Amino acid sequence: MNSHFRTTLLLWAIAGMPTVILNKSLQNDAPDPLSKMVQVRESQDSSSSALFTNTLSSAHLPGGVVAVPDCVSADETKFSMPALATSLKDALNSITALDKRYRWEMQRGAVNLLPVTGEPDF
Repeated sequence: MNSHFRTTLLLWAIAGMPTVILNKSLQNDAPDPLSKMVQVRESQDSSSSALFTNTLSSAHLPGGVVAVPDCVSADETKFSMPALATSLKDALNSITALDKRYRWEMQRGAVNLLPVTGEPDF
């Protein structure tokens, strides 16, 4: 009886393995949001934070901008960007290449634009 129970348990476990492996495989095959193709609209005289939020809006992803007083002013540097059809990662890299004061990073599914000097204390 005990050996019959172990055999049944072993067969049950083996039968369930393909499902577990398949589920893990599907989770690993989930598309990387940074490789998502986005349509970036042409922008003239825009702040880096406006370029960033427009890009995230095109990708339908959450995110945020951390700005410090030194990075934002009435005469803030304005940037122009041509219309692009590219990956989200490449679009974000283009923005941070234009404005070296910022970097971007993915945090828990949200893309954030952060000052390269670090986040300010609250």
